[in-house]
Amino acid sequence: MSVWVGLITHLKLELHRGLVQRDLAEYVDDLGPHFTCTTVGVKRNLTIQLDADLIRRAKVIAAERGTSASGLVTQQITELIEARDRYIKARESALEMMSAATDHGGH
Repeated sequence: MSVWVGLITHLKLELHRGLVQRDLAEYVDDLGPHFTCTTVGVKRNLTIQLDADLIRRAKVIAAERGTSASGLVTQQITELIEARDRYIKARESALEMMSAATDHGGH
């Protein structure tokens, strides 16, 4: 129990100071060989200013989808990032294929 209290207190202190999330492996080692831990990303706040009507309409869409406005924004940004990542990967692949292509004397 005291290990948990120490771990939680330490992590709260680090989060309060705004320090970058550390690898928890060093703490997990102290808890013993039968302990497993999955680390997920630390969520941070993002403040944006939007027109009141836009916010109202976004909340309606979010409610229709069974999520919050924050969830809706997260989903849209995630989709935007994933689409960009797919584009970059496809572009790199196309450039690699073009550089490896043999010149057949075309124009």
